[in-house]
Amino acid sequence: MSNEQASAQGESSGQAQRNGSRGKSKALFIALVPLAIAFFVIGYFVASGHKAAPVSSEQSTETRKILYWTCSMHPQIHMPHKGKCPICFMDLIPVYESSSSVEHEGPYLVLSRTARELAEIETSPVEFRPLSVTVRMVGKIDYDEMRLAYVSAWVAGRIDKLFVNYTGIPVKKGDHLVSIYSPDLRTAQEEYLIAYKRWQATKSGSDPEAVSSAQAVKESVKKKLELLGILPAQMEELEKSGKTDDHTTIYAPIGGTVINKEAFEGKFVMTGERLFTIADLSTVWALLDAYEIDLGWLRYGQTVEFGTDSYPGEVFKGRIAFIAPVVNEATRTVKVRVNIPNPGKRLKPGMFVRAKVAVTLTESGQVKEPDLAGKWMCPMHPEVVKDSAGTCDICGMNLVEAQSLGFAKTEAPAKKVLSIPVTAPLLTGARAIVYVEERKGDEVSYTGREVELGSRAGDYYVVVSGLNEGEQVVTRGNFKIDASLQIQAKPSMMSQEGGAAPVHQHGVQAPGQSVAPVAQEKPASSPPYDDMQPAIEEYLSLGEALASDDSAKAGEQTKALREKLDAAKKKLSGHAGHLAGMMLEAIPSEPPKDIAEQRKLFEKLSNTMSEYLKAFGHKSDSSIFEAFCPMAFDGKGAIWLQKGKEIRNPYFGKSMPTCGEIKQEFKPAEPGEKK
Repeated sequence: MSNEQASAQGESSGQAQRNGSRGKSKALFIALVPLAIAFFVIGYFVASGHKAAPVSSEQSTETRKILYWTCSMHPQIHMPHKGKCPICFMDLIPVYESSSSVEHEGPYLVLSRTARELAEIETSPVEFRPLSVTVRMVGKIDYDEMRLAYVSAWVAGRIDKLFVNYTGIPVKKGDHLVSIYSPDLRTAQEEYLIAYKRWQATKSGSDPEAVSSAQAVKESVKKKLELLGILPAQMEELEKSGKTDDHTTIYAPIGGTVINKEAFEGKFVMTGERLFTIADLSTVWALLDAYEIDLGWLRYGQTVEFGTDSYPGEVFKGRIAFIAPVVNEATRTVKVRVNIPNPGKRLKPGMFVRAKVAVTLTESGQVKEPDLAGKWMCPMHPEVVKDSAGTCDICGMNLVEAQSLGFAKTEAPAKKVLSIPVTAPLLTGARAIVYVEERKGDEVSYTGREVELGSRAGDYYVVVSGLNEGEQVVTRGNFKIDASLQIQAKPSMMSQEGGAAPVHQHGVQAPGQSVAPVAQEKPASSPPYDDMQPAIEEYLSLGEALASDDSAKAGEQTKALREKLDAAKKKLSGHAGHLAGMMLEAIPSEPPKDIAEQRKLFEKLSNTMSEYLKAFGHKSDSSIFEAFCPMAFDGKGAIWLQKGKEIRNPYFGKSMPTCGEIKQEFKPAEPGEKK
């Protein structure tokens, strides 16, 4: 093939690839257009409640009052006329005045049948359901620490004979383990024989004091021998034979398995040195890992079922005997210990197990263990369960009622619990909002209601208050309803009081139209910055304290800022009140004392305060500057507001006081100016 032919073939191939790429892009564009149109139509119907079906002239969209025009992508835009969004240039959609004939206590939205279908609204009844939770855990079998015996040398000496010479050998209580040669033992035996013979000689005499003295000396030396490990039988043999022995034998204190051997023949040991460890495997522990989120369902004394790979299909049972008081920060789990009877020693330490706890709930959402109803338990040994008060057979402690350990008192079978699906509530962290469907004739409306929820049980939440049995709650489409309420500046999940969009957006001119400002929903008697100015000054002082590394002063300024924001929020309305509320909610009731946490909080406040100044301005005696440090928070970067152009970095303080640059300036409002 010639060079010209190869070149032509290469160009042809490249052109084909480019055509293919254009074809794919065109196909992708064609596929996305209907999807975008569908989202727009859903937003239009959800926001406006427009009805596709013919309606009466009294309720037609032509006669219904249009409150304002907004953008489905940017709901903060409120325009008095039809046009384009000044941000994304999408067509604005109308927001109509509601014509609902149903009385509502909270935020509500009326949707036509078409709008409900486009928004894919689904509901579920509030019902009494029998709720149960299965908590799953994994872990391994371990020794029962209360059934371990550590065998130590009672006397210093040399190991002459080792009867137990490998790890894992089973022993019975009283089996000989090791023989130790000890000169100290021979000396103690000789002392005892002298004291014993003196007592024998004096006890036949007539002097009671001499007899008493000799007996006291004998008992004292005898006690010394007992402490050296001499058993009563060995003591009797010594008294009969009168012969000393320089060897002592150590016997097994319990029956079990030797799991550790540190002794060997010829080793010289000191008094108290460990020789063996013996474990009684008739009872073992299962050490399980429970996730932090499941701790609310676990109680001391609960029955746990588990299985092992060694015995597939076989279920073992035990009771929770201990729940660790700390969380493992690396795995976010808590250790749970289960005491397990182990007849036949089938469960072996180190085995991997998978466990589960079946939790039954009462009507109030409490945990109930049916077989512990009305029982008395030991606070230290959960295997000790009795029908009446008494003492523990193991430790002698007084038994306590199972109810005092966190179990419900009711003995009846599990009652049904008032509950809703987990997809129904919108959770903000501080509140839970559900939307309740209400029907009157052909009109269907959705009312927002704040509810109090209990624990989550599988796919359901326990309802504590706020809902009644039989009510229909939205389980799908609730975010769309809430977004529509936000567009209409009504109370919603994000804002309890609702509020109009920022005033500064009202006067933005869209291409090809003339725009007149729209009045606020709740006109204020004074510009927003009048009520907010004290909080702005406290914020600036807080930044100065952090720039000086003064955590004590920063804590005081944070408390003062919280008070000023609270006062401002009560006076402000609309978007201004919403921004003040956002900053107020960001500050905890007990502000942080650690300067690192104070700086994290300051960064959140700075973002919202900057948005406020952009929207409403300020009336400080000089300009306020927005600065930015690209190195703050491990390179993430952060902004802050300060007076003066000289950088005073609140995130690094004295370590890097001038790190950052001025991004923009907020000049003080002129007298009489309303932004």
